[in-house]
Amino acid sequence: MFLAPEISQTSLRTHLSDGVSGVFETLRLMRQLVDRYKTHPLIRQTAISVAFLTPAHDEVSEVEAIFSFVRDHIRYTKDV
Repeated sequence: MFLAPEISQTSLRTHLSDGVSGVFETLRLMRQLVDRYKTHPLIRQTAISVAFLTPAHDEVSEVEAIFSFVRDHIRYTKDV
């Protein structure tokens, strides 16, 4: 059984615009999170562990394995 790594996260609340501009603001924030944590050792080790049994050089299988892991093991909590 895999456990999602626990990453300390500071809580930052911000108001996002409505409509298309809000979508772009959300995407910008998501990109910042990806950039901040993509080299985190726990996240990298988890991704390596999840993709370990996929065929070598089969990026589609790796992406599917990681997607399935996130879908099945990371709980979504709706923002209040």
